[in-house]
Amino acid sequence: LEQRVGAAAQGEGTPLADALRAAGVEASLALHVARVRDRLRFAVFGPQGVSDREELSAEVREVLRALAGETPGAERRQLVAALVLVCAALPLSSAGAQAPRPEALYQAGAFRAAADSFAARALREPNVAAYWYDLGAAFYRLGEDGRARAAWVRAARLAPRRHEVRQALDLLPPDPLAAEVAPILPMTPAELVLAGLSAWVLGWLLVAFRRTRWLGVAALLLACASAGAAAYVRAQYHEPIAIVLADDVPLRAAPFGSAEPLRQVGAGDAVRVEEVRGPWFLVTRGGAAGWVRQGEIARL
Repeated sequence: LEQRVGAAAQGEGTPLADALRAAGVEASLALHVARVRDRLRFAVFGPQGVSDREELSAEVREVLRALAGETPGAERRQLVAALVLVCAALPLSSAGAQAPRPEALYQAGAFRAAADSFAARALREPNVAAYWYDLGAAFYRLGEDGRARAAWVRAARLAPRRHEVRQALDLLPPDPLAAEVAPILPMTPAELVLAGLSAWVLGWLLVAFRRTRWLGVAALLLACASAGAAAYVRAQYHEPIAIVLADDVPLRAAPFGSAEPLRQVGAGDAVRVEEVRGPWFLVTRGGAAGWVRQGEIARL
């Protein structure tokens, strides 16, 4: 970090991320670097050390690889050497220490570190609704409503009848187009498939008995309906939808920063991605279309 930003490497959180962006590091990578470095400091200098050494060490490796990938020549070789040293030293310096899990970080008010840990957990096991719910809660406490909505929508799609997930979404400013652009349907595709298979088996069992044949036909029709509903829900959830992450994000007329802004969208607004061109996304919302930067939206 000192090689990239000099004395600004001593900064934390947003100031460090801003310095990295000014040095030419891509915005989302700069923010992730700052978060991982803050978490690493907490692990090394905190009162209880670190328990998830492998997870944190892997995150450090990925951050250093990404930074090395943006660095030419001798500076890149120095960063690779730093990668080897840091990743070798981290488990040794924290051997035997125990650190709070993400839930404990959240309870202690370390919401940024908790969000990083929750995000890593959710990406490892993306089909667990509770992990996305926890990630959304951390982002909400950080005041990042757009990221909170993106995480909670994913949680709601995995567990649509969980009261706490629906209640969490109600904490956010309402999006009048959310039901149309990013719907949350009452059953998951897996639940509909299971219901359809059960009805299919029951239907053939009933058909085998002459007196209940009409019930069997009804069950087979229900199985077909369930299969169709599962396909519909799966198709809805695979639509290219994204959530806007910040307030007053301009929809630009062309994919470059100086292009004319056509209108603005706010944090938490759902948009449909129509085209991707490098770091720019052409999105539509309520009949309006425009280009946004990669770091301004989160894909569902």
